[in-house]
Amino acid sequence: MPNEIAANLETTRAAIKAASQLGDHPPAQLIAVSKGHGVDKIRTALEAGHRLFGENRVQEAQDKWPRLREDFSNIRLHLIGPLQTNKVKLAVSIFDAIETLDRPKLAKILAKELKTSGKSPKLYIQVNTGEEPQKAGVHPAELASFFEACKDLCQLGDHPPAQLIAVSKGHGVDKIRTALEAGHRLFGENRVQEAQDKWPRLREDFSNIRLHLIGPLQTNKVKLAVSIFDAIETLDRPKLAKILAKELKTSGKSPKLYIQVNTGEEPQKAGVHPAELASFFEACKDLDLKITGLMCIPPVDEEPAMHFALLKKLGARLCLKEFSMGMSGDFEVASSLGSTHVRVGTAVFGPRG
Repeated sequence: MPNEIAANLETTRAAIKAASQLGDHPPAQLIAVSKGHGVDKIRTALEAGHRLFGENRVQEAQDKWPRLREDFSNIRLHLIGPLQTNKVKLAVSIFDAIETLDRPKLAKILAKELKTSGKSPKLYIQVNTGEEPQKAGVHPAELASFFEACKDLCQLGDHPPAQLIAVSKGHGVDKIRTALEAGHRLFGENRVQEAQDKWPRLREDFSNIRLHLIGPLQTNKVKLAVSIFDAIETLDRPKLAKILAKELKTSGKSPKLYIQVNTGEEPQKAGVHPAELASFFEACKDLDLKITGLMCIPPVDEEPAMHFALLKKLGARLCLKEFSMGMSGDFEVASSLGSTHVRVGTAVFGPRG
């Protein structure tokens, strides 16, 4: 058996070398997959000089490799099977490379563990090139945005904390007053008329309030909105931009302006599609509208991290620094990905009604 394993290694290496010469590139490295094989067989391969191995299961690797590492130096071990989130800490302690990074939730947990442990295994994204429903892996069309999300997660904590916009839509003056008395000053409202009914009297009693419009803005409400809000986060169409520019010039007001981006390109949802953002941004500049940042609301049935990463990427292209992204259900993900403002209602005020 020892001679057979050594011979198999030599034959496989020779085949790899011959194939690589056909393509004029360096030979691929051989990962000897030891899944399902006992320590004695693996030891034989190690004694034959091989040092690069792959395992499919975290627990199986934990049962075999610590004792082998005691006897052999320079071992490199790759995880080539699916990684469950509850096995991340153990996997990071065992493997020199993880080849099956395939979803935002895993990326987030992995990023936290790498930061905590100080470990730095090589990371590979698993791509489902055939888009097979039964198989793990990122679909090719989603790879770029997933890659950007992973890049941002690798910088976890390397940015200032997001500011909390307490969303007071549907909540009465008494509840808002309680938040104001607790020292909070940044709020968001979805409807212009509701804001008009509540905030003028609150501003009489409390200073330094900043109020963001985070709901759709009808063109016939522009004048009122400009008089009430310190920021408008839902600039999303040329007609609105034109009327808004005219009102700002007339009133002399200068609220912060965010372009709402429909990152999921959902037909029922407002927002500029990513492909149209650059031209809309230029049109706003031509109207002398100063754009502060971007806002998005990810699709409810998709992982939000990729949408947040896309928004950051789009903003970087336009040299924008502010990003309103993240709500009660996903503000922690958004904060970890560099959101500057998170819009949280239920987690602050409780259920409406």
